[in-house]
Amino acid sequence: MSNHTALYRFYDEDERLLYVGITDDLDTRWTTHAGNKHWWPNVARKAVEWHDNRVAAAKAERNAIIDESPLYNVTHSPEYVRPRRKINIQRPHGPAPAAPLHALVLKTLSEQGRSQNWLHKRTGVSRNTIASWKAQPRPPQAGTVLTIADALGLDRGEALRLAGVMSDTKAAIEGTTVDLSEVDIDVLLAEIRRRVLG
Repeated sequence: MSNHTALYRFYDEDERLLYVGITDDLDTRWTTHAGNKHWWPNVARKAVEWHDNRVAAAKAERNAIIDESPLYNVTHSPEYVRPRRKINIQRPHGPAPAAPLHALVLKTLSEQGRSQNWLHKRTGVSRNTIASWKAQPRPPQAGTVLTIADALGLDRGEALRLAGVMSDTKAAIEGTTVDLSEVDIDVLLAEIRRRVLG
């Protein structure tokens, strides 16, 4: 099935649809979900259907999300309109805001004698995602930055600064009182994972 793409659905024990996704590699994708999705422990059943190519699978995924309203999909979901994240600095023209973090990650991995594959296995963040930081015109998701920072033992605030993410997430990182409606969901989830998993 080398050219085939899977469309998968996750259900809870009450048969509520939790999430719909596509992948060419089920094992790797599901391992990533298990490592970084707060809803993963609720998955009681998985369903898979194969499509001839990624384009067909993506179309089926979009239709499934719109028609079946999974609880945790954001993209294509008509019920969940995510506001623009206030913590991102948009820089459409100019240097990649996360390039300094990319350089620090590579340097830290080298100093620790670790590989990018080790980092991927530890965090679920792909090498391609980290590599994109040196060129993409917008900052990465704060939750991803915090996950990488924790895995490498980097200062969380410094990692966010080097990624081009503004400092209004400082209260969420330090645990001080904050209006949760103003904090990016990725930051909250990363902080919960850090506190629960140690």
